[in-house]
Amino acid sequence: MKNQQWRLSSRPEGLIGPEHFERGMETVPDLTAGQVLVKNLYLSFDPTQRGWVNDTESYMPPVAIGEVMRAGTVGQVVSSEAPGFSVGDLVQGLGGWQEYFVSDGGLGLSKLPAGITPQQA
Repeated sequence: MKNQQWRLSSRPEGLIGPEHFERGMETVPDLTAGQVLVKNLYLSFDPTQRGWVNDTESYMPPVAIGEVMRAGTVGQVVSSEAPGFSVGDLVQGLGGWQEYFVSDGGLGLSKLPAGITPQQA
């Protein structure tokens, strides 16, 4: 299975634009014990992301050149080797600008409350 990603390719000075990112493709790795594979359904585009692409420390480290752009995501578990997460679970986390992401032990993932749709999250 292939994973389309958008990675930071350069640090903007001023306005951020598509020229600061590059599209990448990687193979989704096989899960090991404790891991969860999530298919992102929604990605966030937030003002805080502008600060994350600067090369300065903040409340979170900067996104490194070549790294998947950090972003809040809402997705669905497509495979799980972690207790507490089942295929079909709807989750939110920092999955980044990519189709799929792997979470170690569900770290940083939280299930959406029952009755909350991905659109509402």
